[in-house]
Amino acid sequence: MSVSQWLKLTVIDALDEPHDEAFRDQVLADLLFTKIALDGWLRTHKDKELRDRVVVAYQRRIREYRERKTAKREGR
Repeated sequence: MSVSQWLKLTVIDALDEPHDEAFRDQVLADLLFTKIALDGWLRTHKDKELRDRVVVAYQRRIREYRERKTAKREGR
């Protein structure tokens, strides 16, 4: 299992069924920090278009994810 897959499963588990509210809050705080840090790094990167490409890729993946969830709920 890749690190990113493990992280994804850990975060999903922590948010879906938090056994410890403090742990869930820490995961959310860490994710927020990571988001802010990455955004700052992308804004200062020498490739000035990198952040825009990342945002477009993120929006596409979120849209695809939501479409899959909707299709699953509708039994498709």
